[in-house]
Amino acid sequence: MMNEKSGINLSPDGGAPSSAIPPTPRNVRVFLCYRRNDGAWYAEWLNEHLTETEYTDSGGKPCRIRIYYDKAAPGVADWKSLHFPSLQASQSLILICTPGIAKDLSKRGHPDWVYEELRWWVENKRTYPIVIDATGEGDRWLPEIIARKWPNVNRIDLDKGQAETAVASRNVDFADRIRERVIGTIKESERATVFEDLERFKRLSRRLKLALVSLCVVMLFLIGATWFALEQRTEAIRQKNMVALEMKKTEAAYRELRVAYEELRALYIEKLDATISKLPVRKIR
Repeated sequence: MMNEKSGINLSPDGGAPSSAIPPTPRNVRVFLCYRRNDGAWYAEWLNEHLTETEYTDSGGKPCRIRIYYDKAAPGVADWKSLHFPSLQASQSLILICTPGIAKDLSKRGHPDWVYEELRWWVENKRTYPIVIDATGEGDRWLPEIIARKWPNVNRIDLDKGQAETAVASRNVDFADRIRERVIGTIKESERATVFEDLERFKRLSRRLKLALVSLCVVMLFLIGATWFALEQRTEAIRQKNMVALEMKKTEAAYRELRVAYEELRALYIEKLDATISKLPVRKIR
C-alpha cells in the first residue's frame, strides 16, 4: 500500500515503510554523425525520437539515452572543446548515410570534421556504428572507411516520406519501430563498448604506472645529481677555505721572516761598526 502524499510504500502487515523511489537510470551516450547539407532532417528526427528514451538493459537495470546533437549542444567559445570529448565519451555512434557523407571533403589546412569523427571511431573503437540508411540504397553512400572495417554492418532504413506520413496520421508505430531497432543495436554495441572501456582503462593504468616509475627514476636521478653538486660545492668551499688559510699562514710567516731579517741586519751592522771602531787608525804621511 502506498501513502499518496509521501510517495512511500507501506508493507501490508503495517511494518516499516519501504522506499518507492525507482533507481536512477544510467545514462547511455550516443553521438549523432551526419552531413548537414542533406542529413540535417534525419538528425533532427532521430534526436527528437531518441533523446531521453528509457529502456532496460540486459542486466535488468534502467537506462536513458542521451544524444549528442551538435545543434542542441550548449554554446561554447570553441565548439571542438565540447564536440570531440562528447564523441570520445559516447558508447554508440549513429551514422546517417546520405549522398553527402560518402565523400571525404578534407583539404590541406581544412579538415572534414565529419570524417575526423569517423576516423577517430574507426581507430579507437571495435564496435560498429549504428548506420541509418536515409536513401534505401544500401551500401552506396556508406563511407569507405566504415565499409572497410565493418563490411557487414547492419543498416536501419529511415524513409523521410514514411516518417512524415506517420506524423501526419499520428501513427506512432513507425517511430516506435525505428526506436526499438536503434535501442537493440545500442544494447549490442554497449556490451562491446564496456569491454573496450575496460581494456582502455587497463592500458591507461599501465601507462600511468610506467609514467610513475619513470617519474620516480627521474626524481632519484635529480636527487643524486643535486646531492653530488652540493658535495662538489661543499668540497670546493672547503678547498677554498684551506687555500685562504694557507695564504694567511704564508703571509704571517713572511712577516715574521721579514722582522727576523731586519733584526739580523741591524745586528750585523752594529757588529760591523764595533769591529771597525776597534781597528788601529793609520796616519797618512
